Amino acid sequence: MTMRRLRRLLIHLEQFTMNKTPHLYEEVMSMEVEGFDDDLLCSVFDYLVGRESKAKA
Repeated sequence: MTMRRLRRLLIHLEQFTMNKTPHLYEEVMSMEVEGFDDDLLCSVFDYLVGRESKAKA
């Protein structure tokens, strides 16, 4: 993962709200073209969404 992509992902995670979930998903899944496995990226997305939900609780 490039630093630019990681930085963008972290920015989106910080700005995360329920209506931004699709955008976060698109950002994570866009890394598939860089050679990351689809199953891994789905797991990363699930993890990020789960961690954000716990942080808001």
